[in-house]
Amino acid sequence: MTGTSLRKYRVGVIAMAALLLAGATSYAVAQQKTAAADSKLQALADHAALAGVNALAMTEGQTDAKRLEAANDAVRKAIASRAGIVPIISPSIDDMKVSVALTTSNTGRGAAFTATARYVQPGSSLSPGQAADALAKKRTRG
Repeated sequence: MTGTSLRKYRVGVIAMAALLLAGATSYAVAQQKTAAADSKLQALADHAALAGVNALAMTEGQTDAKRLEAANDAVRKAIASRAGIVPIISPSIDDMKVSVALTTSNTGRGAAFTATARYVQPGSSLSPGQAADALAKKRTRG
């Protein structure tokens, strides 16, 4: 190679390296923004599930239909700030829990963020899983 063609080769390699570095940097920034958005959606799902289970607990003594309606309303209020999200809400009066799923697209496809909150009586020494098992056994006995 002559001196001129060697310089052109070096300039080409340096240009390719610069483009590769710029592309990698852009990708890293995009991934960071996606991760931040994902954590916000997960926190929103957690908050909505807690709001729903608190509504179930607050309406104890009312009809099942009113309790379910209160839980659904509480979840919808919790996510009202995000108009494009339609939650999938699964309240359970028997288990005293509310599950919420949020998808990132209106089609229901794409990443889903889920949260489940279970109510445990204040002062209970049981973990939420143990409390649910004990409640289920109590209800099946009569």
